[in-house]
Amino acid sequence: MKKSFAKYFSALAMLLIVFQFSACSNRTETANQSAKPMEKNDKTEPANQPAKPPEKKDQTYRSVRGGVIAIVSSDELEIREHGENIVCKYTEKDNKLRVVVSALGTTRAMYFNITPNGLVGEQGEIYYDPSNKDAERAAMAATTMPSCQNNLRQISGTKDQYALDHNNKGPSSFSDLVPIYLKKTPVCPAGGTYIIGPLGHDAQCTIAGHTI
Repeated sequence: MKKSFAKYFSALAMLLIVFQFSACSNRTETANQSAKPMEKNDKTEPANQPAKPPEKKDQTYRSVRGGVIAIVSSDELEIREHGENIVCKYTEKDNKLRVVVSALGTTRAMYFNITPNGLVGEQGEIYYDPSNKDAERAAMAATTMPSCQNNLRQISGTKDQYALDHNNKGPSSFSDLVPIYLKKTPVCPAGGTYIIGPLGHDAQCTIAGHTI
């Protein structure tokens, strides 16, 4: 009887040992699976990739005198002046444009500053963005300023001459000056209006910046 009980308890002990070993194995496998890093999806595209800047082209600039500079690609532009079209190579660096013009067997370089309103050449010539009306008005005012200033000086000079001939009384309108003192009424090339003004003061133009 005692031997039977001993065998029974030995078998029960063996079962407990096997059960504990199996439970430990399962826990170890679960832990290993949890610690295993997730595999990367090779098909996943990298996020936040910076977009490539669009190629510079189809930008046109115009001058008040009728000239045109048209950007046709990232390194070529077309200059249209005096009825001629010239395709030129250009480079851009530090807000400056260097244009290589090859025509009639000669090669020369032109330089432009790049501004918010367009391009400004070395001699002050302005090529504005025609889609920007403020830039167009600014280019018109700047380009026509020398001519307008000459008109203002002429008006001021004839006003003083008129006063000498009329007991120090100034002209009240251009009809007092034309045609004796002026051949014709001066016209601002930018579309401004001239104001003769009182004696002792320069004539004025309504275009901003057109002063003497």
